[in-house]
Amino acid sequence: MEKKLENLCKYKKEKLKEHFEEVKELVKDARFICKKCGRVSNDKKYLCKPEELY
Repeated sequence: MEKKLENLCKYKKEKLKEHFEEVKELVKDARFICKKCGRVSNDKKYLCKPEELY
């Protein structure tokens, strides 16, 4: 991945589409879920209220 993405929780639909390949890498093998919006990531730094899934 060439550049770091910001907080996934703040992404609107258009921005998710624009950065779809990068987002796919972040959600692959997700380990964290945001307690506020339900988005998932393999790194908690991309979520605003992360909680470990397992």
